[in-house]
Amino acid sequence: MPALPSGLVAKQRGDFMRSFLVLACCLLLIGCQTTGGTSSAGSIPSGGPTRISYEGGDGSSTAQAVIIKGARNESDGVRSEYSWIQQHFPGSRPAQQGLINSNGRAYDSVTFTLANGERRTVFFDIGEFFGKF
Repeated sequence: MPALPSGLVAKQRGDFMRSFLVLACCLLLIGCQTTGGTSSAGSIPSGGPTRISYEGGDGSSTAQAVIIKGARNESDGVRSEYSWIQQHFPGSRPAQQGLINSNGRAYDSVTFTLANGERRTVFFDIGEFFGKF
């Protein structure tokens, strides 16, 4: 097999590196793009076209639970719980989370510490996404 001229090998190597760099930049840009639009109070972007929204009460009890709508799975739902808490109680820190079954409905209770040190618990109706993975 005849050897290729060194100039041709260098050109092929340069073309390969240029193509590789273009591909790497494209993948980086695709990975950095956002999947949602702007968020507003009561609604946060979620991966894909689904949007999370909140209904119901103020979360002070299961009867007044915040109802999470539009979560595709438990991961979206739990993330939206913590987003709701940060929207309504900025600077709070999560302390614990628990699952409650009451009157045939599933609820999450999330206890957190406010910026002033006070502990608070909020209840979320998770029936729409509970058990979806």
